[in-house]
Amino acid sequence: MEVRTEMKHIFVINPGAGSHDSTSEVEKAVESLKLDIDYDFYITKSPGDATRFVKSVCEEGGEYRFYACGGDGTLNEVISAAVGYDNASVSV
Repeated sequence: MEVRTEMKHIFVINPGAGSHDSTSEVEKAVESLKLDIDYDFYITKSPGDATRFVKSVCEEGGEYRFYACGGDGTLNEVISAAVGYDNASVSV
């Protein structure tokens, strides 16, 4: 019998993307939706950090959906890290 676990939703936020740090706006917007899902936020610290983070999470097992919150560089890092992992999907 297969044991299903609930998908974890992770918002990967790049505070350096755009003209200002939108971390608090993203967090408030997500929290205001009062979603009935398991979610968390990850704030990137430097170039390449999103790639390292997403890859390490995928390797832990479980089911994940990553939301790239930043620019095209953030999206590229998240997608590049998630490629090849059947337990990961990416949204923007």
